[in-house]
Amino acid sequence: MKPTYVNPEELGKPVGFSHGVMYAGGRILFLGGQNGGSGTFAAQFEAALQRILAVVRTSGGKPEHIACSTFSSPASPSTERQGRRSAGSGSG
Repeated sequence: MKPTYVNPEELGKPVGFSHGVMYAGGRILFLGGQNGGSGTFAAQFEAALQRILAVVRTSGGKPEHIACSTFSSPASPSTERQGRRSAGSGSG
């Protein structure tokens, strides 16, 4: 079965990737990594979620159709400091 590429106009034309790829006759959608741009962590997270929903809706899906998602965030100076403090606070 051939894939169907999903690239919502509002996300701009992707170069070298697709925002989403559907398989199984439109029943399975794989999303490309979506970023949140710049700003606070909360603002970036919200922007990334809106981008994800744009791809899902363009493919004919709804938020409740999302079965699995994985989120990652690069370490920031504040989270790195917290990690060092937590790692070094044990007894022994």
